[in-house]
Amino acid sequence: MKLIKVLNHMKLIKRLNIVTLLSFIFTMIGSIPLLAQPKWEQNLEQEIINKLKELTELRQNLANTIVNKRADEIDETIFKNVCAPVGVALQNWANEKGFEAFQKSHKARNPQNVLPSQYQKFLSQFQNKAKRPTHITQHAHTESGNTVLEIIYPIYVVSSCLKCHGKAEDRPAFIKSKYPNDLAYNFRDGDLRGFFLIRAPLTNKANP
Repeated sequence: MKLIKVLNHMKLIKRLNIVTLLSFIFTMIGSIPLLAQPKWEQNLEQEIINKLKELTELRQNLANTIVNKRADEIDETIFKNVCAPVGVALQNWANEKGFEAFQKSHKARNPQNVLPSQYQKFLSQFQNKAKRPTHITQHAHTESGNTVLEIIYPIYVVSSCLKCHGKAEDRPAFIKSKYPNDLAYNFRDGDLRGFFLIRAPLTNKANP
């Protein structure tokens, strides 16, 4: 009886075409790593990576402007001048391109920026300083059922970030009072701070 069930199951699998099978797998796990990409998709991925590298450099340059300041010299205005421009630039670019873009962290300061649970599985890969991927690219489904190219790109702490993300007791006073549930501290240089998460629609894309 068990053998008959196995054979019937094998026959069913054979009747499924590859698209249906992949769709089933995709639905079950939510996203799949890419094994091969068409050229236009590779170009799209590279365009996104280049932009995120640019934003990473901007973040580091802005953080460097407060490297010589004491904690009591960093007020909310200075904080916004350092942190806000990256988020503004990210959203302006994403809106122009028709992408979704987020900055999320497993140790968030603002509760709105908490890393969603489905990305927690990637933390260990980027926290391993000896063997870190540059980024992760995968296909994912939106709630409406569309397929997107999803880029998970790390944000790392540099030494100047520690002015606001170092020891808990060394944080500027306004951060302690404004963010009572703050978790974004006790980082060290080189630690994983969070991720850029980019979702680029693939619908109606055509091969060149």
